[in-house]
Amino acid sequence: MSNIYDFVKELNVKAAEELIKAYNDNNNNNNNNACIPLIFPKYQNDDQKPQRVSEQELRFAMANMFNKELESSNLKCHFSVETPTKKTYRFSGKKETTAQTDMTVYDDIQINIEFKANNPEYKSFCKDIEKLLREDVKYGMWCHILKNADNGTWNSLFDKFKESFKSVIDNPKYNVEKKTIYFSFLVLDKKEFYRKELKDISKYNDFFNDKIDTWEKIDF
Repeated sequence: MSNIYDFVKELNVKAAEELIKAYNDNNNNNNNNACIPLIFPKYQNDDQKPQRVSEQELRFAMANMFNKELESSNLKCHFSVETPTKKTYRFSGKKETTAQTDMTVYDDIQINIEFKANNPEYKSFCKDIEKLLREDVKYGMWCHILKNADNGTWNSLFDKFKESFKSVIDNPKYNVEKKTIYFSFLVLDKKEFYRKELKDISKYNDFFNDKIDTWEKIDF
């Protein structure tokens, strides 16, 4: 196991903890608890949606915490954002072109990270899962942030993951190599964090058939 891979997994947990603090500081009009000076912006004139939750909060929390945590480690690594892919993709129906990976960490290995928020449409899942699976990188990460979640949310999300994996792995034109993909879910309202590793991508169906309560859970 690579030291940098373990570092980024724990970085994800610490970023999640800081987001929980920032989110609750916002709700309590208190900005003193979180290490990250981050505010979840509020929707205007919409009492039903008081705060916006997007993948950007999670991505910037990870980037913000990166340097802080790196200083206390013995690692020397770097990261990039919106990293151009090595392979080409056709997401818009036009000709194939390079895409972007949300964040990439570099050291003795390369780790590609995709961030996602809430429960978007299937096409949004499929394109990012395709990048994680097809790029020639041994480790991938999917880091997901939600305002809240119930059984219906998890069932919907996991069905989309299964369909996304199937569309890539079962496609004969793709030669998907073995790799490990780490998944995490941060649920802000419940102050919950779940994570699990998919070490054999061919067993994705069993992986996503497991209920979320079988995953490693961290309460903040």
